[in-house]
Amino acid sequence: MAFDLSGVDWKYPPGIPGYPVGITLPPHATLSRWAALMKAVDAFDEIIGRANFQPRVGIVTWSSEITRNSVEYLLTKVTSAVTARDLELTDTVINGLLNGNGKKKGLKKKIEARASNVMLGATNMSAGLTEALRMLEQDTSKPLAKKTIVLMTDGLWNQGSDPVEVARTARGRGIVIHTITFLPGAQQNEMVEIATITGGRHYFAQNAAELEAAFRDLAYAMPVLLTQ
Repeated sequence: MAFDLSGVDWKYPPGIPGYPVGITLPPHATLSRWAALMKAVDAFDEIIGRANFQPRVGIVTWSSEITRNSVEYLLTKVTSAVTARDLELTDTVINGLLNGNGKKKGLKKKIEARASNVMLGATNMSAGLTEALRMLEQDTSKPLAKKTIVLMTDGLWNQGSDPVEVARTARGRGIVIHTITFLPGAQQNEMVEIATITGGRHYFAQNAAELEAAFRDLAYAMPVLLTQ
């Protein structure tokens, strides 16, 4: 997600040096794939923030485990787990709403916080999906709620088990997975299959504008009543 919008891996935006220096830096503030995601999530956030009934939203990020024996650690001195829960499920995060202490802890805020960190690792998609399923099932506050996952990738899964098998598990548990593949070169066939198996939608976003359009469309499709 630190690469540029060409769809070519290891190609960084202007101003960011190539590998190995580029891997040690946070993504470009406006020209990286993560920057495009931030703008798209901002649009999603704004739309569902107008819902009459606020949905509960969480964030899971995923890549691959970075250990002290990895090349990435040698370059950055950073270790990381395969998955991270950047935001546990909560209904007080939409549209930058204030919590009890008057601090903004919104969906957008959590995505922005990631932008200040280096982005490392491979693509263990099944681990990310499994963690998202676990998060949804651990939340029992609204047992009748319709549970949905939005899965976005800019690459090809290259670690872990087949994510299509996780999609079959999700279907058995009544969880819908919408999928977004971002930029040429991103995984298409499996992402289409994951969405189809679970009754979700698949989007292929070839640029930042199409990524934002996909998130907007999904926001309007969420099972909540929106105030136009």
